[in-house]
Amino acid sequence: MLTVFLHILARIGIVLLCILAAVLVLILLILFVPVLYGGHVEKHGDGLKVQIKVSWLFRVVYFRFLFGKDGSGGPEYELYILGFPLLRFLKKRKMKKQTSGKKISRKKSSRKKKHKQEDLEIVLEKDYTSKKSLPAGATDTDRIKSGQNTAEQQTNETDNISKTGFFGRIVNAVKKAILTLISKIKTLFNRIRNIFTKLVQAFRKIKDLLAVYTKLRDSGTIARLLQVAGKHGMPIIKHILPRRIRGEVIFGTGDPCSTGEALGAIAAVYPFLPKELTLIPDFEEAVLEADVTFKGHITIAVILYHVIRLILNKDVKKMMKMIRA
Repeated sequence: MLTVFLHILARIGIVLLCILAAVLVLILLILFVPVLYGGHVEKHGDGLKVQIKVSWLFRVVYFRFLFGKDGSGGPEYELYILGFPLLRFLKKRKMKKQTSGKKISRKKSSRKKKHKQEDLEIVLEKDYTSKKSLPAGATDTDRIKSGQNTAEQQTNETDNISKTGFFGRIVNAVKKAILTLISKIKTLFNRIRNIFTKLVQAFRKIKDLLAVYTKLRDSGTIARLLQVAGKHGMPIIKHILPRRIRGEVIFGTGDPCSTGEALGAIAAVYPFLPKELTLIPDFEEAVLEADVTFKGHITIAVILYHVIRLILNKDVKKMMKMIRA
């Protein structure tokens, strides 16, 4: 008996170890396998075409975005997991639910119509029986008198309503106008009070932030924070940006003077631009045309490393405590 129990425990332990190993492998894959992305931007005249592709782990997860197919059209996107179009499947499922809901609503409306018809038949039967409720020996004059009495009662009721209804309508209209005016004044007052309280809170927050800034500036923490941001923030941006950009961009403002100024501004940052990207100025026409492709990759472990270093920095912790306080 004991050996059987130990054998079962061993099997359970093996299963748990396999699950833990699978989870660990999945976490390592997510952290260290890079997410590849690439795209193509093409603009000629008024047409714009943008195509972006993102994949992970040999396209186990693959996302595709396309805008402006053949120079026109709306955005198209799809998410594939192991080659299965997930978004398309969810869309079809949603459409099926909507169609089934419409069918159910139609059935309910048909049932309501049937119930209304049955109620009308019951009312007609009651009316017919009430007409038959007169005694068997009643003459035509008796029936005429009963009809005249009911008609007189109806006319008297309508006269009373018409007499009292005119003044009643005036009183009700005045009451409604006064109540609506009071409710509008209350809502306006509440809105003004809410705006005033929000403004006061915003001014207090700005005042507190300015006080924190002065304290950090006087203690020299801001300079150290800028150094830390440059040390760990810039590598994150550099890692996320595309590694390869190639193509050509033709630009022009229609004015040779302003086009030359734009070209001078671009020349100031030209050493930082990709070498395979060609910029062609047009000094005669106002034009913006592009045919550019880009590629890059993002590794989550690299971003997490720099983010954790930023969070654990003493100056960053000090700043966060001062802002929270």
